[in-house]
Amino acid sequence: MAITYTQAKATLDTIAQESEHARLALNNIEGDLDMVIQKLNILENTHTTFVSDVDSIALANPDDTVWQSAKAEKDKLVADFVEIRTAATNMKNAINAL
Repeated sequence: MAITYTQAKATLDTIAQESEHARLALNNIEGDLDMVIQKLNILENTHTTFVSDVDSIALANPDDTVWQSAKAEKDKLVADFVEIRTAATNMKNAINAL
């Protein structure tokens, strides 16, 4: 037996609703990526001087294990930060390219 118009309409409405939910979710993802990128840029701007200071102090005190440890930890954190910012920017660019 063929489907009725009521069945077709109900299915069409379901498809439209689910499609709209997906579109809204995509918009939320774009907004979330913008927010992440903005927060990372603020983080970088806020702590640029600190990062330079740690590097300078560690360079001036090569035998001070505490400062060398602080620099090593800072280097790891900066590497993670760069990786996260790059991933967020690449995701945003990929979405924009669609």
